[in-house]
Amino acid sequence: MYSIIRKFLFLFPPETIHDILFSFLKVACKLPGFLTFISFFWGARAPQEPKELCGLRFCNSIGLAAGFDKNGELIEFWEALGFGHMEVGSVTSLPSQGNPKPRIFRLREQESILNRCGLNNDGAKQVALNLQKARKKKMIIGVNIAKTHSPEIIGRAGVRDMLDSYVLLAPLADYVTLNISCPNTREGKTFEDPVLLEELLREVHALRYNTPLFLKLSPILTERGLEDVINISLRWGINGFVVSNTLPYEHETFGRGGLSGLLLQESSSHLLQKLKDLLPSECLVVASGGVLTAENFVERLHLGANLVQIYSALIYRGPSILKEMLLLSKN
Repeated sequence: MYSIIRKFLFLFPPETIHDILFSFLKVACKLPGFLTFISFFWGARAPQEPKELCGLRFCNSIGLAAGFDKNGELIEFWEALGFGHMEVGSVTSLPSQGNPKPRIFRLREQESILNRCGLNNDGAKQVALNLQKARKKKMIIGVNIAKTHSPEIIGRAGVRDMLDSYVLLAPLADYVTLNISCPNTREGKTFEDPVLLEELLREVHALRYNTPLFLKLSPILTERGLEDVINISLRWGINGFVVSNTLPYEHETFGRGGLSGLLLQESSSHLLQKLKDLLPSECLVVASGGVLTAENFVERLHLGANLVQIYSALIYRGPSILKEMLLLSKN
């Protein structure tokens, strides 16, 4: 059925249909019985054993990756679909319009998405209000924090900017992910520099709330770079890692951006394997990137991921992919 719906959806530019669907769903979710209908018709009802990780209870291993619901506007809807967790964001301290449109492109033959959104979001204050409304939800809600998209906010100012978001959002989230590897801003990869990462984590540690803290890594980290990030992270009590961010790419037609979907699969899986070899067993690992099928989902779990997030799979395979993933993992 979704294959028919997808043909209609793909008649529109990606960001246009995304905005239309979000506007519709924000209204529909307030209608009596709508979420019950969604849960019955689309919801993933193939249960996994709940997982206790970092003091949090995940009803299953599937999460919605950051970037799909940047401002946490449809939390009830994702819970009705059956996600065990979702990651809001990336959220920045100040609201941002992001890069000029068009900035999201479908690579249909490769089942991939190229984006150069540039961290468009409503800002930490508005997202905090959205999270306050969702505090009684059973689904685990993480927040992905990034530095505000501005070439003037770098170095020490970038650290302060991230801390402003952390102070606002950490008390409202079940976990926080620090996005140190955004490829879609000129200055977005600042915190992969060991000196600045050390400074950022030192400052966060001084403010530390009782909220698990993860880092989101780039799929093109060198082996030395990965070792530096891990050593610094463990020194400051990071609980886990999200592997990985989008893959920087220059498309001959659409230009520069970050890849998600099938074209990210190999790089993300490779980084996951390298990370698991270097990490102590108690560190949580969230696989994200290139997980399009139920087989991909199970493969990431077998590679050692504790949780798996999806993004492009929802676009190309539809909501029923959650059921397929949970059924195959159960078998």
